[in-house]
Amino acid sequence: MHEKDINILKLLLFDGRMSYESIAKKVKLTPYLVKKRINELVEMGVIMKFVTNLNFLLLKRSVCYTLVDVKPGTDQHELIERIGQLDEVSGGAISLQNKMQIIHIYSDDYDFKKNLGKLMEFEEIENMENFILLIPPSLGFKSERLNKTDWKIINSMKDNCRKTDVEIANELGISSKTVKRRLGYLRENNIILFMIDLDTSAAEFLSYLLIVKFQRIASESLSNVMKIVKNYFYVWKIANQEAFIFTVFIDKLRDIDEQVKEIEKNPYIKEVISFVPTKMFYFESWIDKLIKKNAFA
Repeated sequence: MHEKDINILKLLLFDGRMSYESIAKKVKLTPYLVKKRINELVEMGVIMKFVTNLNFLLLKRSVCYTLVDVKPGTDQHELIERIGQLDEVSGGAISLQNKMQIIHIYSDDYDFKKNLGKLMEFEEIENMENFILLIPPSLGFKSERLNKTDWKIINSMKDNCRKTDVEIANELGISSKTVKRRLGYLRENNIILFMIDLDTSAAEFLSYLLIVKFQRIASESLSNVMKIVKNYFYVWKIANQEAFIFTVFIDKLRDIDEQVKEIEKNPYIKEVISFVPTKMFYFESWIDKLIKKNAFA
């Protein structure tokens, strides 16, 4: 995949509604070529959907990446589809390894343990390790006041954050000025986040999940790791362990082993886990159902 495409994806991951003109300035292409490349990424299945997410911090929720070991010979595709029927599960990935990644949302320790209990009810799952994401302060919100119109706008954009103000207004029977004003309020207060659902296994796209555990996180050691893992687009600090999760672009599968070996040479490294997805999944969770409920109440 071309470096320009990767740079475009990085921008869309943090603002799925960013204009072609704004992207063009940052990646040094014309708006026409940016639009053309984005359309190609959609056709290849790399960009699955442009989504509007309700900030789960607004709902006082946390997110956990659970890495599970599954029994050899398990049909992972069929299993993750069944797991995805749980309201708490928002996504996940399968792999060529006997491992699966499950993303689920919870409110407190009781809720968290309940989620894990539901996962362990699937007999194909043998073991699991949980990585709770430490959400950066930048994702905090200033206000949480939503009116009926706000819920309708969020629902309208849920599966396509690139809808224009006019398209949303026509769909909802309100003025485009109202849409623009309420979207400004929702964005400025981090109540909604515009992103993309990304399949990092599609087409010629090659990436992997890298979990680096530290005996203790030292700034020098973390800096060394980040120099080795150069082409990453997601980095999450883990709240329940001394660890970081990276999602990394690579050119060849052998690059994974080379990077892991280099990382393991660093002081304070406890363990390095790599996970190569073969298919990403996104499911309707209880948050999606809540949006629909409030939009049509």
